[in-house]
Amino acid sequence: MGSCMRVCHKFELCRSVDWIRETKTCRLNTRFGINTVNSLMTGGRIIHVDRESFPKHMTADCHKLACTEDAICLGGSCMPILKEKIYKDCSDIVKRDPSKKGQDGVYVIYPDTRREVFCDMTTDGGGWTVIQRRQDSQVSFYRTWILYKSGFGEASTNYWIGNDAIYALTRDKNQELRIDLERHDGEQAYAVYSTFYIGDEDNKYTLTVSGYNGTAKKIYNDCSEILKRNPSKKGKDGVYIIYPDSRREVFCDMTTDGGGWTVIQKREDGDVDFYKTWIEYQQGFGNATKNYWIGNEAIHTLTKDKNQELRIDLQRHNGEEAYAVYSTFYIGDEDDKYNLAVSGYSGTAGDSLSYHNGMKFTTKDRENDNDHINGNCAIQWHGAWWYDICHQANLNGQYAQSALSGFKYMVWRKWKGSEALKRSQMMIR
Repeated sequence: MGSCMRVCHKFELCRSVDWIRETKTCRLNTRFGINTVNSLMTGGRIIHVDRESFPKHMTADCHKLACTEDAICLGGSCMPILKEKIYKDCSDIVKRDPSKKGQDGVYVIYPDTRREVFCDMTTDGGGWTVIQRRQDSQVSFYRTWILYKSGFGEASTNYWIGNDAIYALTRDKNQELRIDLERHDGEQAYAVYSTFYIGDEDNKYTLTVSGYNGTAKKIYNDCSEILKRNPSKKGKDGVYIIYPDSRREVFCDMTTDGGGWTVIQKREDGDVDFYKTWIEYQQGFGNATKNYWIGNEAIHTLTKDKNQELRIDLQRHNGEEAYAVYSTFYIGDEDDKYNLAVSGYSGTAGDSLSYHNGMKFTTKDRENDNDHINGNCAIQWHGAWWYDICHQANLNGQYAQSALSGFKYMVWRKWKGSEALKRSQMMIR
């Protein structure tokens, strides 16, 4: 055992030794254990001793025998050493042992110390060192600084390799980062970054990442954020993906008055019926390319945290256009019946919306209006809106293929009275 300790002293990375009784062999380790020199007096199959616990008299030179590099002098005989091949990362493993290609699994690497990691030996040529892995909820990732520094979990299922290890893996050469994602319904996506590294603990493990490509698209809260982060989108009206509360396809007006408008209501023809239920208006319906309502939950989420400007663009069947802009617009949540707050009118269409300020949303199956004589305004006027007694604007009313007269149609009273309009678009920014 003394010779085992003596050999350990020759290697900088050696932190402990194991003496295996059955095979009479010595194993050098780069990890510390929990045992002390008292292990020498145990009757177990393996005796483990940390380097810090080596007695000085047991590390002295043994008899000068001509042992090979793969053996040590022990008890007057040359005993073989069980050597563990040292790899820095998974790419080093597959490079030095091409037979590992395609063999995903747990391997041992030494980026800073001995670590068990999951190696992806298949994806895009293999050789990926997995630094984070989550497959279920068996391991909590709500951990302390120390645990994220040193790492936690099981490489076979759920784990974080450790910030010290990530720093050691990325500090000396450029690393590519790949992130694979899967939804609960099985849909998959990935993101690849051509440059990835983090600083050391003194630098709070500062992240440096760039060079994105992949199928996991960037997430934007609204159309103004898309334009802000991608100025090249200016003037490019169309359907985009945003995530105000969940994934939603919306029409973004990137042209009008500087662009960046998130369209919350769009009507161009009668292809989509807007005489819908509470749940349908809550969740949203239609097709963002032509006719749709984004959903009251989405409107609430988009307007709850910051002031939003509302713009309404209108068009008659003869092509004449007008608009109304409100400097303040937001709605409450479902508990508040999506009540409307709107003020600060300007424009050419006249102010038909301020009449509805403070009103709750009403649909044909959920009455929240103030018409206590004639009943549900949504049923009366074939729509859904922030009705009072009942409306000055009915932009979700019945669609008419021509300029018919009637307040059940899509109307804006302060502009053209009861005349049915051809187009309506409500958008916020």
